[in-house]
Amino acid sequence: MIRSAVVDDENILCSQIEQNLLKIAEELNIHFDIDVLYSGNELCQQLKQSIYYDVIFLDIEMDDVNGIAVSEFIRKQLLDDSVQIIYVSGNTRYAMELFQYSPLDFLVKI
Repeated sequence: MIRSAVVDDENILCSQIEQNLLKIAEELNIHFDIDVLYSGNELCQQLKQSIYYDVIFLDIEMDDVNGIAVSEFIRKQLLDDSVQIIYVSGNTRYAMELFQYSPLDFLVKI
């Protein structure tokens, strides 16, 4: 089982990513346990409660705590280098800054 979180303040994008993950899981005959969260703060609260994710699909520009601050919290405060972070953003200007948090990938919203 792969435990994942989809974190974005856009409900439609969360739904699209979740549906794509479920489709891939079915095709590959694997199980995804997916939490859909709508803010960076919500994810940080989950992580503080020792909820573990294998992979996080993380928006960068959110109204409360942005994806960069969440990444810094994960890597520097929780000292978690094992969770795979995949950034999702319509703005590519962050791409170089994000490498300091060891992302798995950067997906561009279209």
